[in-house]
Amino acid sequence: METNKKRHIIVTILLVIWTIIRTAFVTYAVIFTIVATILIYKGYVYFNYYYNEHLMKPLNDVKQLKTENPPESAYMTQHRDRNGPAFVQRRQAQEDHEDRKAVQQGRLRTGLPFL
Repeated sequence: METNKKRHIIVTILLVIWTIIRTAFVTYAVIFTIVATILIYKGYVYFNYYYNEHLMKPLNDVKQLKTENPPESAYMTQHRDRNGPAFVQRRQAQEDHEDRKAVQQGRLRTGLPFL
């Protein structure tokens, strides 16, 4: 009978230890799952923000311009007060210079026979 009581005490102690270990593992699994879910959600929110604000911004701006055309673009605003971009002004200056040369040469040619 003594051996039977010792076995019963040992089995009871082992069952208690097994229950504590099993409870610890289940608690760890639940806590790990909750923390992992929160971190995954925060990562998703951050990635979604980064994706929309940085990676998709040019595409979203173009899509917005397809539906909402501004009365004046940024390019037009920048060059409104000037007579156009620098290359257009340079081209006009070259044309004006060529016209002046032609007029001066034409005057000289017509004036030569009269002298």
